[in-house]
Amino acid sequence: MTYPLDEARKEIISALKNVLSQLGYECEVKLEIPPENIGDFAFPCFSLVPIAKKSPNDIAEDITKKIEKSKNKWMKKVEASRGYVNFFIDNKSLAVSIIQSILDKKESYGNLQKKHKKVIIEHTSANPTGPLHVGRARNPIIGDTLVRVFKVAGYKVESQYYLDDTGKQVATLAAGIEKYFPGGSAADLSVHEIVKYYQKASGLMLKDKKFADKISGLVFKIESCEQDSIDLVQKTYSPVLENDEDGIKKILNKINITIDKYVPESKFVRDKSV
Repeated sequence: MTYPLDEARKEIISALKNVLSQLGYECEVKLEIPPENIGDFAFPCFSLVPIAKKSPNDIAEDITKKIEKSKNKWMKKVEASRGYVNFFIDNKSLAVSIIQSILDKKESYGNLQKKHKKVIIEHTSANPTGPLHVGRARNPIIGDTLVRVFKVAGYKVESQYYLDDTGKQVATLAAGIEKYFPGGSAADLSVHEIVKYYQKASGLMLKDKKFADKISGLVFKIESCEQDSIDLVQKTYSPVLENDEDGIKKILNKINITIDKYVPESKFVRDKSV
């Protein structure tokens, strides 16, 4: 897929090759990007000194005079300066062509060629103990931007959310629900209500050693692959992800972010890959 600026570059290279051939200078044509306001592309003439037996400035002047006589769609101006031939693109023509190219190519505009490589981008991965608030929103926005950039760059991309379902945070949440909402289920609560039980349990853990030991024991059981403990924690944190009103997945969907795969840490505990 070619774009207007690519076409402009090709036209400049073609014109340079033609002029260099007329002057008897056989060399590889490589364009550089000059500093701002000096031009859009530049051709250095220093390598031609041994061939032309002239100064770089004189060579640049000779090339510029011949380039100016040729008919070019994209070139607005050509200047010789300090051994360089500087090319200025016609910005109006470029802008019109770019807009037309965007209208023609639509969503495929800017896409690079497909690459036979897979990229996994893991992002967000907030602990499932409370809502996805403003402070937590930075990672999904940055992460999803990278996902989109890699897709446009031609890679096959899978976005992943690493789910910390075996750590102290989810164990604290489970213990908090059990203590402060006895007989109830996290599924009956909003995420903003659930997080309050987590906060209360976190505070109690600092004051009550027995309660803190209970949480540590639950973490140990999870890491030892005790299925009942894993199920207990999963039952507690799942609503934080799945709640239709303020769950993490719902909030991500509201800001147009989709996660391809949720990967629980317990998977790696179970298969011993940790």
